[in-house]
Amino acid sequence: MSKETPETKLCKYCKSEIPYDAKVCPHCRKKQTPNGCLIAIIVIVVLFILIGVAGGSSSSSNQDASSSASASSDASSGSSTPSTPTVTHAPSVYSIGDTAESNGVKVTLVNAETGHGSQYLTPSAGNIFVTLEFEIENDSSSDINVSSIASFEAYCDDYSVAESITAVTLSDKSTLDGNVAAGKKMNGVISYEVPEDWQNLEVTFSPSFWSNHSVTFEVKSN
Repeated sequence: MSKETPETKLCKYCKSEIPYDAKVCPHCRKKQTPNGCLIAIIVIVVLFILIGVAGGSSSSSNQDASSSASASSDASSGSSTPSTPTVTHAPSVYSIGDTAESNGVKVTLVNAETGHGSQYLTPSAGNIFVTLEFEIENDSSSDINVSSIASFEAYCDDYSVAESITAVTLSDKSTLDGNVAAGKKMNGVISYEVPEDWQNLEVTFSPSFWSNHSVTFEVKSN
């Protein structure tokens, strides 16, 4: 059952009995304003609502600022120059004792010797023999073929020089010619006749099994 609305109420000021819905007291002529406690409660509720809205806005702003700072920090960290890994580059020119490697094949210049030949096998007047000893190690999965004529090219002090078969016959080692099976090695020499006052001998090795790749070995006079 719904509660019945009273027909009268007391004036807030003169305490006379007046109609319940009267907004002005017919006795003291004063306007019947809402109860002061009710107003205070309403004001407090409104304040709490405003504080809650302001707090939520502040929290959202702080979160956005934090996110921006974090993103800025991440961006700063990401833009920093990463440490560059150390890369070891193969030398452009190899010397005695150096090993060049490509496609599983290693080529080492083991030694270099000079000489004037024997009593019957001598270089031309004013020249000298330079004999280079190489070792070729085939660690690839297939056989390779080496040719002293096709695979080697030499320059002495920037002048082209050809292989000296005469000097090679004086050595107790074989020439650098033939097949090297997978997992096997070859040791041999190649010789050149150069002027006695030579300074620099460059020998370029360009085997077919290195797919157009070549290496240069350099020997200097003492």
